[in-house]
Formats: sequence, C-alpha cells, structure tokens
Amino acid sequence: MIIGNQTAIYSQYQEVQQPKMPPKDGSELPSSAKVTKEEPKGLDMRNISSGEIRDLAKATGDDRVWQFIPFEKFEFDGSTLKGVENKDYLGFLERRIEYKNSIGEPTTNYEEILSALKSYQGYILPPKIDVRA
Repeated sequence: MIIGNQTAIYSQYQEVQQPKMPPKDGSELPSSAKVTKEEPKGLDMRNISSGEIRDLAKATGDDRVWQFIPFEKFEFDGSTLKGVENKDYLGFLERRIEYKNSIGEPTTNYEEILSALKSYQGYILPPKIDVRA
C-alpha cells in the first residue's frame, strides 16, 4: 500500500453548518424552552380584595385580619356579581384612626391592628392546589 500524501489537507473539509432558524413572524407562539417561572407576588395591603383577605386569614390564622374589613356593597346583575373590587385596607384603618382621634375616642386597638396588618405587607401566600389536575 502506497500512501502518497501523509499530511492532511484541511481545505477540502468543510465545517459542519448549523441550520439557520427561519425568521419568526408574529403568528407563532414562543417556544416552551424560554418560559420562565413567575416569581410569586406578595400581598399589597393597599390594594387587596376580600378573597385575598380571606386567604391571608386562613394561611396565618391571625384573627386581627378579620376585625376591620372595609364594607363592600354587592349587587347582582342577573347572575353576575358586581362590586367585587380591591380596597385600600391600610388606608381604611388609617382614616378610621384619624376620625377616632378627631372625636376624642381611644385608638389603641386600631393602632395595634394597623401595625399587625403592616407586617403582612408583601406576605407571599402559599400556592393553591389545582383541583382539576
């Protein structure tokens, strides 16, 4: 066997070409590989719904959460419930304290509850169980 050329000729070899991704138009869904998990957001006590108040009371077992819930007016339009909206829970208690101070009534109970509720600002509720899974 006679080997005429003992050195490799690199110019004959081509590197492996990677296929180019076709440009995506707006009608395609993003790939599932790029899906990022959202960080759970904490409670905003200045923008909280009655359902979140209920969930907070269940999660913490703190009775002070229930004591001064802002009143809500509920109306039904056929079978649709109207009037469910988020409330400024801390602002409600702050205004109540200001009013009680203006008429000369004691506010120690309100102030204790307000300080307890401020400690729940940003509280992350435990995830709910998906019953349809």
